[in-house]
Amino acid sequence: MEIQVNTDFYGSCDGETNIGYNVWKGEGEPKAIFQIVHGMAEHIDRYDDFARFLAGNGYVIFGNNHIGHGNSVTDRQNLGHIGGKNGYENMVDDIHTLMQIAKENYPGLPIILFGHSMGSLLVRLFTERWAGEIDGLILCGTSGNNPLTSTGLALINTIAAVKGWRYRSRFIDNMAFGSYNDKIDKKRTKFDWLSVNEDNVDNYIADDDCGVMFTLGGFYNLMMTLKLVTRKDWGTHLPKNLPVLLISGADDPVGGYKKGVAETANRLRSAGVKKIELKFYEGMRHEILNENEPDEVYEDLLNWSEKIITGD
Repeated sequence: MEIQVNTDFYGSCDGETNIGYNVWKGEGEPKAIFQIVHGMAEHIDRYDDFARFLAGNGYVIFGNNHIGHGNSVTDRQNLGHIGGKNGYENMVDDIHTLMQIAKENYPGLPIILFGHSMGSLLVRLFTERWAGEIDGLILCGTSGNNPLTSTGLALINTIAAVKGWRYRSRFIDNMAFGSYNDKIDKKRTKFDWLSVNEDNVDNYIADDDCGVMFTLGGFYNLMMTLKLVTRKDWGTHLPKNLPVLLISGADDPVGGYKKGVAETANRLRSAGVKKIELKFYEGMRHEILNENEPDEVYEDLLNWSEKIITGD
């Protein structure tokens, strides 16, 4: 099946950035909208294979590049920079803007919202305002509470007061990610924690739009998002019958090697959310869509989405 991929732009809620986004569509009329929210220090084009798979199965897929990412950046000095202490709100608002574009083009279709890594944190924040606009939520490679978040925010504020918000601090970067390779016996690169698939890791490293160290502004907004979505009362706002799927590699350090993901699922259960599914993939790390054999993950996501659409 021929898959059409179109790229366009819309104005960010920050009033400055032109947000780039992709739309993948197969032949005929789609049966549902699937919106992808990518992670930090990457871009939406990395989801092309997965999006084509979904498009070939009757979905229309929308996905944007966040502020400071991909083709939403015109000056490479802005790569990895998210400006303002409300930058996380702008990113969430931009996700909602794209959803409105999707709705305008395909009115009446069910909407499944998928977020990976930082994207999973952003969609968790998204649900505090617009959970009623979606029919299913997928959290991929998400994180639980990190007790160092408040310390990290305080350190970022202190360093930024001297160096400015665009400063890139190796100390903060190491504090955030320095331990992620610790459980890997034979380390090849600093990004081995991303994936068992060495080609995927190498492609990530070779991609100029991936792996860029965040500025202090970027890290501030990342950590604020994490702090907000790991509050004890997070989840109480979700519709009790909203289907939620949490998926993660069993060896993913971002999810605390299952612990943080299970914590998030339990928090949703405690909030009374009834339709929760949780699955860990053994032998996989953070980017389960890019592992050596992603077919199982692809099929699981398709089957879960089909149940949402048919109401099973």
